[in-house]
Amino acid sequence: MLTPTIKKILFFGAIAAAIALIAFGIYFFFFSKNPTTGTGSNLPSGNSQGRLPTDVRPAPGETETPSGQVQTEPRLFSVHDKPVVSAVSFIRNKVSFTRFVEQGSGHVYEYNFKTKAKVRISNTSIPQIAEALWSSDGNTLVFRYEESGVVHTAVGSLSTTTEESAFKKISFLPEGIRSISISADGSQVFYIVKGDSPAIGVLAKADGGSPKILFSSPLSQWNVDWADPGSVLISTPQSLFGGIAYRVRLSDGVQSQLTISDITFGGVQGGSSRQLIATVPSNGQVTQLGSKGEFSDLSDFSWPTKCAFAQFATSSMVCANMAQTDLLRFDEWQRGEIRTSDQLVATNFAAGYKMLLIPSDDLGDKTFDMTNISLTPTGEYLVFKNRVDQLLWGVRVPGGIQ
Repeated sequence: MLTPTIKKILFFGAIAAAIALIAFGIYFFFFSKNPTTGTGSNLPSGNSQGRLPTDVRPAPGETETPSGQVQTEPRLFSVHDKPVVSAVSFIRNKVSFTRFVEQGSGHVYEYNFKTKAKVRISNTSIPQIAEALWSSDGNTLVFRYEESGVVHTAVGSLSTTTEESAFKKISFLPEGIRSISISADGSQVFYIVKGDSPAIGVLAKADGGSPKILFSSPLSQWNVDWADPGSVLISTPQSLFGGIAYRVRLSDGVQSQLTISDITFGGVQGGSSRQLIATVPSNGQVTQLGSKGEFSDLSDFSWPTKCAFAQFATSSMVCANMAQTDLLRFDEWQRGEIRTSDQLVATNFAAGYKMLLIPSDDLGDKTFDMTNISLTPTGEYLVFKNRVDQLLWGVRVPGGIQ
C-alpha cells in the first residue's frame, strides 16, 4: 500500500512528465523545421530559402545579381542637379538617350539611359538661354536668349558624338520672332514674326535661308507647333475668351480649321502621325482631337503644353494632370506666379484606359510642376522638367507605355 509521501511524489512526477511532453511538442512544431530567410508571406510558394524560383525573370528595369537577388532601378530619378531649359529623348544604335540644355551655362549634356552615364557634349558660351527646341534626333537645336534687351533666336548644329566641342554651326534668324518651331529632322523652321501685317508665318531652312511666307493675320499673337512632316499647327494663345487653331500645309500654305471656341481655348499640340491634343471648350479639359473635330471622352485636367504623344503608339499620350481648380489659371502659371502639383498619367485612346506612371510610394513628399515631357522611342523612359526646382527628372515605365 502506497504511503501518502509516495503518492505525492508520483502525482508531481506525472505533472512534470506532462509538462515535458508539451514542451517537446512545442519545440518540434516551431523550431525543428529548416531555417528560412524572411517570413513565410514573403517567400515564393515551394521555396524555403527566400530566393526567386528559377522560372521567375527580373521585370523591365531590374537586374539580377550573382547571388540571385533582384535590384530594381528607381521608378523616379534625377537626371541633372542644375536647372535645365528643355530636353529631347531619342534612340541611337538601339540605345535610348536624352539631351538637354543647362540653363545657367548653355551647355548641352547627353544622358544614356542604359549605362546611366552623363557627358557634356558642348562647351556653349551663351548663358541664360530662355527657350530651347529640338529636332527629334537631338542634333539640331533652336535656342533663344536675351542680350541688351533684345531677344535673339539661333539654330545650332551639334555633333552626333559625345565628344565635347562647340556647335558645329550656329545660324541667327531675324529679330522679333514671337513663336518658332523646328521640323523633326532639323532641316527647317517655321516662325511667326511681324511683317506687312501684324503677324506672318515664315517657312525657312534651318539656317534661315529661302524664307517663304505661308501665313498672314491681322492678329499679332500666334503660337506655332510643327505637327508632322507636311504641316504646322498655328493657334491663338490660351484664353478664357475663345480662340482658333489651323493646320497649315507646308507645300502651298493652304489652311484648314481644326477647332474654334468662343469660350475656353487651350491651343493644340500635334504628334508625328497627325494626332492632335486639344482643350475641350465646354470644360477646359485636355484630350485627343479627332480628324472630324470630335473630342475623345478620355479627358484629363491638364493643358496641351503639359502633354506629349508617344512616338511609337499613335493612340497614346502622357499628361501631367493637375487639380481641376488650376485649369483656368494658365496665364498665372505661364508668368510663374503659381505652381501646379501634378500626377503623370498615360492615356491609351484606342484601348480606353489610363495608367498612373508615378505611384504615390515613389513620389514620396516630392511636388512636381511638370513641363517639356519627352518620351524615348521605346516607351520605357521619359523625362520632364520640374518647374518647382527647375531640374530634369526621369521616369522608368516598367513594360513601356502601350
